[in-house]
Amino acid sequence: MKNEACQFDSCRFSRVCNHIHCIREGCTYVLHSSGQLYSHKRKHERRDAELAYRTLNESRNGLEIVIEIIGLNLNLQKMARPPVTTT
Repeated sequence: MKNEACQFDSCRFSRVCNHIHCIREGCTYVLHSSGQLYSHKRKHERRDAELAYRTLNESRNGLEIVIEIIGLNLNLQKMARPPVTTT
């Protein structure tokens, strides 16, 4: 039995058992042993790496679309120019 109150509001483990709250934004995971710390940390690292990879691919795809649009605009401008005549 644990006598200390947890600092987190509405914690169901307050005064029940020793525990550690993950403090990452949006994470509500509660660890009950220090052995869980490394595996939980790796979970966040995997998610961060996946998000970075997806963001990079989305940026790359967006850049390819912009380049394609610019290329189309350049081709349209060339077609719209009157032919140059030399005398």
